[in-house]
Amino acid sequence: MDKIKPFMDFFVSEKIGELFSASGKFPSTNPKTDNHLTPEQGFKWIGWDYIHSHDIGKIIREGEDEFNKAVKKIYKIEIFIKKIKMMKNEKN
Repeated sequence: MDKIKPFMDFFVSEKIGELFSASGKFPSTNPKTDNHLTPEQGFKWIGWDYIHSHDIGKIIREGEDEFNKAVKKIYKIEIFIKKIKMMKNEKN
């Protein structure tokens, strides 16, 4: 645990909290960080009961798989568009 403490301290620091929370994109739990949330906005938390009763590692892996599929799909579309543009340029 001592080996990762500096790493963890870095990620929960006020400086990183401010960086991550810019425009409310990734709110920080650091109490000194302004998350740019209005008073009626708050954090959504699934709760410890859910975490302890589900395979969170599996859920994370499934989320990563979905994300990677979406990125690959976008990449393939971008390649397809580039090929079409190249074909148009070759005709001109």
